[in-house]
Amino acid sequence: VPYVFVRGNHDSDTIAAGVAAAENAVVLDGRMEEVRGLRIFGAGHPLFTPSASRQLEPEGIAATLRDAGEALTVRIAVLLPRPDLVAIHDDRMAEPWAGLVPLVVSGHFHESQVRAIDDTLFLRVGSTGGGGLEGLAGETLTAEILYFEGAPPTLVAYDVVDLDPDTGNLTVRRNLTNQLIQPVGPSPAAG
Repeated sequence: VPYVFVRGNHDSDTIAAGVAAAENAVVLDGRMEEVRGLRIFGAGHPLFTPSASRQLEPEGIAATLRDAGEALTVRIAVLLPRPDLVAIHDDRMAEPWAGLVPLVVSGHFHESQVRAIDDTLFLRVGSTGGGGLEGLAGETLTAEILYFEGAPPTLVAYDVVDLDPDTGNLTVRRNLTNQLIQPVGPSPAAG
């Protein structure tokens, strides 16, 4: 099974190199790769914050993400064919690409969110436990399974899978893309 990795703010270059050395792993950092017929563009988070003790100002983080996203906009705009999806850690970095790509998948905030901007669907997954074992108590783990059809691949549905590690309860919710929320403008920058 292919494994596609995009470095988050808690992932060092050493971690990315370790993942890249694994069999069937693809590390994306400012480039596009075709994986089983799906064109995926990914870019790593521009900041490395190895622990919560390194506090950064929310305005500075948002500005850094905006600048990193803007710097990659031209690279994405000239890609032909364009990516089927963009994998990014913090979706604020991908907001300049709204209208250029059909789908952006992200995490970072540890809460699920679905929004559409200029015909680009932004899917933000909840927490998969990336904050470490100490962060799992009382927190539901969430993952998403995406379903594509056709050529070029088009997202037709996604499942949200929730696991309560305290009780072991598992739920799966199917979402059809033709029943999604109506497009909205950009959300206010979060910290």
